Amino acid sequence: MAFRVALSAFLALVVVMGIGRFAFTPQVPLMIHDGQLTLTSASLVAALNYLGYLCGSFDAMRARRRVELRLQLGVWGAVTLTLLSACVSAPWL
Repeated sequence: MAFRVALSAFLALVVVMGIGRFAFTPQVPLMIHDGQLTLTSASLVAALNYLGYLCGSFDAMRARRRVELRLQLGVWGAVTLTLLSACVSAPWL
């Protein structure tokens, strides 16, 4: 069971990191060019992204119950937020 959970977490991390890297990263130069982001706000968005990874890893270390549900919610949350990032016009949104 522990191996299965660890493998699931690894695959979920690969998916979420892949979505974040390959969906958001190519958008940044276009968003800067269109004036939606400045270099400072893009840096803040990146820092908050890494803060999210840190909080998620702390949560995963302490998780004892509903681990599978947390993994599923994390992956779907990343997908949803990535899709919503195309609909906002301000960096703080």
